[in-house]
Amino acid sequence: MKRVSLASVFVASLVVMPLGSGVEDAPLDPQRSALAQHLDTAIARMDLGPRSPQYRESIEFLREHATDAISEVSVVLLEEPGSFRKWQVTYLIGEFGDESALALLRGLLDAPLPEPRPSHEAEHAIDLQHAEEVTSRFQAVMSTARLASHRPHLRDQVISSLIDIAHEIPMTTSAAIYQLRKVLGPELEALRYDFAPEHAHEFDRFIPPPEWQGLLARRMQERDQREREARERQLPVCRLD
Repeated sequence: MKRVSLASVFVASLVVMPLGSGVEDAPLDPQRSALAQHLDTAIARMDLGPRSPQYRESIEFLREHATDAISEVSVVLLEEPGSFRKWQVTYLIGEFGDESALALLRGLLDAPLPEPRPSHEAEHAIDLQHAEEVTSRFQAVMSTARLASHRPHLRDQVISSLIDIAHEIPMTTSAAIYQLRKVLGPELEALRYDFAPEHAHEFDRFIPPPEWQGLLARRMQERDQREREARERQLPVCRLD
């Protein structure tokens, strides 16, 4: 297996784009299921996201057939080695997943993480496949949290899952606490003493130093002023009194 240096990975990350970037959609294949074709479209258009009508249409279809879609991609998450495609699918599950997605994402997080394979080709070489596997694990935490936005009835299950992940998978503890903050807001404080002291700082909101606070206040006032002026410019010329 060929290894690449850290610098090479950084450069590659600047030029590699998701599958749909600048590529025309493949023609519909009547032999393939609508589910498979919508999965392909969602992957191909995910760089554009909601700006793409095709992406929105496919995500809506996948949400309506979430259980079948989760079953369709489960092999990728649980059996395919680390890859960009694996990360893409892990991301998309957070967009269309249902209750079964929670179990699948947790299954990915519980799967043994392969050790990086040492390289004899370069001093600072990395195992790219291992790095992509790690990236998919962190994406699984984020996708778990995003399910609460798209499936509000799953909010309590998402919170419970994130708490378990934070306690049981040390590698992702900080990421899970961060996602809990996004889901819980101020309610996160109730969990502070359930975690070890080294994670206490993750429950504290960032407070800028005093010398920054005046500058930030002025910036916010300027932004509010610009927004007011923009709204006034959009008012209709004629008003009914």
